[in-house]
Amino acid sequence: MGYRIQIAKNRGHRYISIVEDFYNPAIKRGSTRNIKTYGDLDKLLIDDPDIENKIRAEFEELKSDRDRQKKLREASLLDMAVKPEFSSKPGSATALNYGIGMYRRLWEKLNL
Repeated sequence: MGYRIQIAKNRGHRYISIVEDFYNPAIKRGSTRNIKTYGDLDKLLIDDPDIENKIRAEFEELKSDRDRQKKLREASLLDMAVKPEFSSKPGSATALNYGIGMYRRLWEKLNL
């Protein structure tokens, strides 16, 4: 399990984030998950030309702080949890969005 800074290109924009590499037993290989996303690097550089050094400093601090790593990992797992979606229509029922968490549990139970 390791952390790294990732700069991804999408439609002519560069997006910067801190990602975690981990072993995913469900698919039996390595995978990544976003720990913190900063957004469009070019826009960030306009607002703050020293943003890359600040992100690197935060990255180095994250690598050395195990408690913070655990909190960020839990926060990223909460994003996959069940979230109710409410409708603005009167008398409509609440729908639950199970997200990827439900499918992951099903995948693991069926040993797929």
